[in-house]
Amino acid sequence: LLLLITGFAIKVPVAPFHTWLPDAHVEAPTSVSIVLAALLLKTGTYGMIRFGGMILPGAFMQYHYVLAIFGVVSIIYGALNALGSNDLKRMIAYSSISHMGFVVLGISSGTQTAMQGAVFQMVSHGLISTMLFLIAGVLQDRTGDRIISHHSGLYQQMPKYSAIILIAFFAAMGIPGFSAFIGEFLILIGTYQAGNLPAVLPVIATLGILLSAAYLLWTIQRMLFGPFHTASGIQPADLTITELGMLIPAAVITLILGIFPGMLLDIIAPFAEAWATIMSGKISLTEPR
Repeated sequence: LLLLITGFAIKVPVAPFHTWLPDAHVEAPTSVSIVLAALLLKTGTYGMIRFGGMILPGAFMQYHYVLAIFGVVSIIYGALNALGSNDLKRMIAYSSISHMGFVVLGISSGTQTAMQGAVFQMVSHGLISTMLFLIAGVLQDRTGDRIISHHSGLYQQMPKYSAIILIAFFAAMGIPGFSAFIGEFLILIGTYQAGNLPAVLPVIATLGILLSAAYLLWTIQRMLFGPFHTASGIQPADLTITELGMLIPAAVITLILGIFPGMLLDIIAPFAEAWATIMSGKISLTEPR
């Protein structure tokens, strides 16, 4: 179990195994960053569920509190690093570490509610991270510069782009009405309900939501408002139809899942119920059927 979880923790990544991710995102083109954040990171949490918990449920629940602690550390550490980042892509990368920490926390709790939230958050983060990295890619394409402090007043030149930024950032904050709120809320409630985990863990994890609001709102204030300025001196063009065609569907699906979460939760529920039963020790996967 230790070897399995360590390998998948690097893939998620969970702090302190996260150091490869920010540099990978900064160096990668936009398309690679989108695939990495939206899809490949989830193979780490899928591996924890499928090859950690499902194969070795007894060992998993014996040491699940260690995984829960790592999840909370990732939430806070990722958010603090995002708050201190000046490169837009690096900030989004650390944001991914923080949000995937919620998934790890949900998996570790062993409750049906938290597992539903964890899987829901995996889908939600895939959509939101797609929007965020597309936003960073558009800025890089227009100005050749992703440094947050090098831009201000972008709403004057790029109103459509600014509107998408607001939607994506509000979704990433977990504002009610967007999918991230549902996932994080279920994870926190399910973790609090888990009688075998300290109640302080979901309380500390809640600080990650407040920190995400801090760095995302601060980025909005610096980039969108004030007098128009870019360090390169370029006046960037607004979003094209092709770019809107990529961003709007992700925004709409995120909003739909936030308003009608049952569409996805009903699909997740049977597995989450079976997961909670296995983690409680009431059935064993090795017993004859």
